[in-house]
Amino acid sequence: MSVNALLWLTSILAGLSGLGCLWACRLQSRTRKRLKALERATGEFARTGLISGPVIADLALAEGGRNDGIASLAVSSQAVIQNAVVHRQAAREHQERLHDITELASDWFWEQDEELRFVYMSEELYATNRIPPRSTIGKRRWELPILGVSEEAWAHHRHQLEMQEPFRDFEFQILNEANELHSSSISGNPVFDAQGKFKGYRGTGRDITRRKQIEQTMRDQERRLRALLELSSDWYWEQDAEHRVTRREGAILQRLGSPEDLHIGKRLWESDYINLSEADWAAHRATLDRHEEFRDLLLARLAADGRTLWGRLSGRPRFDAAGKFIGYHGVGRGVTA
Repeated sequence: MSVNALLWLTSILAGLSGLGCLWACRLQSRTRKRLKALERATGEFARTGLISGPVIADLALAEGGRNDGIASLAVSSQAVIQNAVVHRQAAREHQERLHDITELASDWFWEQDEELRFVYMSEELYATNRIPPRSTIGKRRWELPILGVSEEAWAHHRHQLEMQEPFRDFEFQILNEANELHSSSISGNPVFDAQGKFKGYRGTGRDITRRKQIEQTMRDQERRLRALLELSSDWYWEQDAEHRVTRREGAILQRLGSPEDLHIGKRLWESDYINLSEADWAAHRATLDRHEEFRDLLLARLAADGRTLWGRLSGRPRFDAAGKFIGYHGVGRGVTA
């Protein structure tokens, strides 16, 4: 081989070597740019939930894209990402709205597992009823100190749970740690997993103690008014469970010289009535002990001016919401000639 040919071959090999080094350097530089652009995009999305157009352009360039397609790529990518963010924000607002409405409609939240045992009870239960939420965990509803639910109501409620049905406004009374009675109303929905397997119940509760007290007061007033209308009288009276007079009211009492506080704290047979014998009182006491209604019990007493005043009493037994006897109430009529 001639000297000239050898020199030519050497120069070609040197050129190829230089191109290889140049290609390697460019590849290394492009890799660094890709990593840098990717790091920038990741950081921006973590901070804002968005990737801006310039950052998308950097990513495209790092991937070897051309300038004439970068603008359209940036715009379309940004639109897709912003649309996703809008939907995510709408979903979050919907969840917050639903949470606010639920809070307004209820006082506390609860959850049960597939065995109907409480696994969660919100702290609001204590704020409204003074019942520690931890005292309910691991128990079924009928294992709590619940009152005021009939056997029929319990049977219906447990049937709903066994059938895994939603239920609304199941009302009951419960004793708290201070032995105070509170009225509650609860509602619940069954919970199922992605495969449709029953996982328990989730629901809300409301304290309805005040509402129940008002309802009871209205019922008592209605019964009292009905009794007064039925018996038609001059005055109204009440006794406690020991048959002691606790209340007397009526304008006629003053006119008869019998003030309203007369006989308060006394039983009728301990008062100053003069016309009944021991046998008569014994018969009346037996009627009271049987909690029976009585009518037109004729009584007489001497007034301060020496006159004999006559009156008739009629009465009915009273019972509380649990059916416990709490005394008598009734009316009186003056029958003095």
